[in-house]
Amino acid sequence: MFEPNSLTRIIKEGESFFLTGHEDPDGDSLGAILGLYHLLKSMNKKVISAVHGPISRRLQFMDSEKTIIDLTSTSIPQDQFSHAIVCDSTSTKRTGKAEKIIKNADILVNIDHHPDNMKFGHVNFVNPDASSVCEMVFLLIHEQLFLPTKSCQALACGLLYDTGNLRNPNTSEKSLYTLALLAKRGVNIHILQKRLFANFTKEDFSRYSTGLEKARFAAEGKIIWTVLTGQGTKEITQRLIEELKNVKGVQVAILFVENNSNSTKVSLRSNSSFPVNDFAGRWGGGGHKQAAGMNIEFPWKKAVKTIIPQAVKELDEWNS
Repeated sequence: MFEPNSLTRIIKEGESFFLTGHEDPDGDSLGAILGLYHLLKSMNKKVISAVHGPISRRLQFMDSEKTIIDLTSTSIPQDQFSHAIVCDSTSTKRTGKAEKIIKNADILVNIDHHPDNMKFGHVNFVNPDASSVCEMVFLLIHEQLFLPTKSCQALACGLLYDTGNLRNPNTSEKSLYTLALLAKRGVNIHILQKRLFANFTKEDFSRYSTGLEKARFAAEGKIIWTVLTGQGTKEITQRLIEELKNVKGVQVAILFVENNSNSTKVSLRSNSSFPVNDFAGRWGGGGHKQAAGMNIEFPWKKAVKTIIPQAVKELDEWNS
């Protein structure tokens, strides 16, 4: 077990920090990285933040100062940090090109809320009951350290993102308490909600509509699934699968996104106790019981033919 203020101690005692998260970063991972980055900068610490993969257009406003380096296009020295902090990643492998860098750190800190986290750090803060890593970071340090406004904004963004604008089941009393404290510190929650969830372009809306039109049912309506093909789909995947999940009678929603001709990203959501993280784990993926995903090295048509029958079989067994 860790002491409640041990993250604070690590931050105070460390001199140089490398911050990262999982590849293809989402709002929670970015929010935690940026929240810590601006805090460390305000304390005059040496700090660099980097992730594997560009930040999606939808989330670029979170890093308006472009402090986060994209490791797919830029390399950085691997031995200049005493501390590495990994946010929202179940394993070092999921950090992509950041893996070599974090393994060279004297102290590796792992902050995550996924139940299948591999506890890979020298110090592990893992709480599956937390709505988000941003919630965890704030509650671990806010009573001991002064958080600059930029940190508070980033952490609020991540919490809103991972709770689906406070609509997902992971929204808890602690989530609302954390958001209230961030609002008290000057964060305009309404503006962040608009920037995160009300920024559809015409092109996004067209692809979103196409995804809805292609939706199909399986397992007598207990499963709904659809496919997004072609480029430029990253911006709408979360909104689309959440909409599918809301269909009455659906227990599991599945979204197939074409990465390229030989690779497919599969996102899963559960409205029931069926653990989609266990299901995703069969293909090397993971996540939460009600929200998970994986990348599989199949073209999307083969992915559909493989995943849907297996999902039907396992869901029928689960319900019987």
